[in-house]
Parts: sequence; structure tokens; C-alpha cells
Amino acid sequence: HLLPNGHVILSTATDGASIAGIAFNAEDLVLYDPLLQTATLVFDGSAAGRFSSDTADIDSVHVLYNNSYTPASWTIILSTSANATLGTNALAFQDNDIVSFNMSTGVATLLEDGNDDDLFAGATGDISALFLRYDDANKYILSTSDADITIATSGEQLSYERGELIEVDLTTPDDPQTDPLFCDDQVP
Repeated sequence: HLLPNGHVILSTATDGASIAGIAFNAEDLVLYDPLLQTATLVFDGSAAGRFSSDTADIDSVHVLYNNSYTPASWTIILSTSANATLGTNALAFQDNDIVSFNMSTGVATLLEDGNDDDLFAGATGDISALFLRYDDANKYILSTSDADITIATSGEQLSYERGELIEVDLTTPDDPQTDPLFCDDQVP
């Protein structure tokens, strides 16, 4: 995730990664300053009140920085590559769910249930990229790591391929709208 000040929030798919002298694992998030080439661990997934096990792998993240570059004031929107439990409230969720984590309170909240028939048409879709529109909190831009994902929309079921970017509008949760932003068939 790119912050407005140019700093980048990073995650890794494997344990034992390192950037600018900071070691981190798949359940962690690091704040990297590309100009100063410095890094800070901003989300230690193995800390008390975070993930219940070290098997959680954050595979998509969006930071609501709330006009503050102090991580303690952030809300982190995330999805993981496997089922996990997060927060002081021990919220259990699946790899196709979208979850928010309040850094100041330690409370996790389920934002979108990926098993909801109205979203992924009853199938699972492991979310691998995630962006929450700043101008409309009901709109997500996402991608999945699954080979083929179906989203139910206006009585139709639209299929998307792995890696395609789509915008999902959940203004009306029972009837999500989608808009393909970058799909394989658009590549020359």
C-alpha cells in the first residue's frame, strides 16, 4: 500500500524477509521509506492480541491512515492467504474475507464476508490485492489468486480470472455491482 507521503506498507509471502535491516514475517507489516531507505515494523502479527498463530499470511492490505502518519492511529484493512483469528476480540475469519483492524484498540471487525452468496456467488475467492476507494467506502478494487472467481451482480454471475483487477460496489450489499478495471482480454 502506498501512503500519500510516498512511504510504502509491505508484507511478504514467506517468513524471514528483511528490508533496510528490519526482519519481518508473513504475518507482519513494514513501513518503508524509499527516500531514506529506512523501515519500521508497524504491525507485528505475532504480538499479543494480534493473530492467534504465526500461520497468518497477510496477502492484501489497505491502510486508512486517518490523516496521521502515526501507525497507532491507523485502521488496517486486510485479507490473509489462509483462515485466521485476529484482534483482542479473537475475530475468526477466512481467506476470502475482508477485515479491519483498529491499531489503537486492537479490535478486528469483519467488513465483508467472502462466503456471502451476494459477493462471491457462494464460492471462495482468496483476495490477493485490495484497495478501498477513498471517495466511497462501499467500493473495493480487488483481485484474487484463484484461477476463476464468480461475483454475483444484478442477478448475473460474472467470472474473473486470477490477477484481474475489478471494482466491486457494495452500496447495495444484496446486489453488488462490478466493473472490470484490468482484465486479461484487455492486454494487447
